[in-house]
Amino acid sequence: WLHALLQAPELAHEPADEALRQAVQDGVTDAQDLMDAVLTTWPRRNGWMVPKPYLGLPGPHVLEAAAFQLFQIGSNDIAESAYFFNDTDSTGQVLDGSDGARYELAFSRDELPELEAGGYWSLTMYDAATNLLVANPIHRYATRTTRPGFVTGPDGSVTITLSSELPTDTPEAN
Repeated sequence: WLHALLQAPELAHEPADEALRQAVQDGVTDAQDLMDAVLTTWPRRNGWMVPKPYLGLPGPHVLEAAAFQLFQIGSNDIAESAYFFNDTDSTGQVLDGSDGARYELAFSRDELPELEAGGYWSLTMYDAATNLLVANPIHRYATRTTRPGFVTGPDGSVTITLSSELPTDTPEAN
C-alpha cells in the first residue's frame, strides 16, 4: 500500500502531503538499504550464501528475517528446507546470462547435497531485474537429479548447464 501511495496518490483517500510522501519514501529506501546490507553478511560456503539456522523461526533477528522473506518470499523455515543462493561464478564475477553466456554447475559424487528420506534438491534460476523465473525456450524452471533423462557421470558426478539457449552437447534434463 505504501508503494501505491507513493506512486499513485489518487489511490489514497486524502491528498498526500509532499513532506509525508517524502518521509515514507525515505523510510522505504532506508529499510531496503538495511535489508540489502544484511543479505551481504550471510556466510558463504564454496561461493553459496548459506542460510542461518534460525531464519524463519520466531526470535530477535527481525531485520534478518525481513530480508530473508523479501529475498525469498514464501520460503519455508530452515527445519523444512534450505535455500542456498549464489550470484557469482567461480572467479567472483556476477552471474550474467546475457550475450550467450553459459555456466556449468558441477558436483562430484561426494559434493552432492545430502538428502533425508523422501527429500530432494533442485536448482532454480531467477532474473535479477524482476526476481521472476528466467524465461527459456524449453520452459524449464527447475531441474533435479530425479528428472527423467537426467544424466550423471560414470563416477556419480553431476553437471548442470545454465544457458539462455539449449546446448547441443548437454542432455536436456541437465
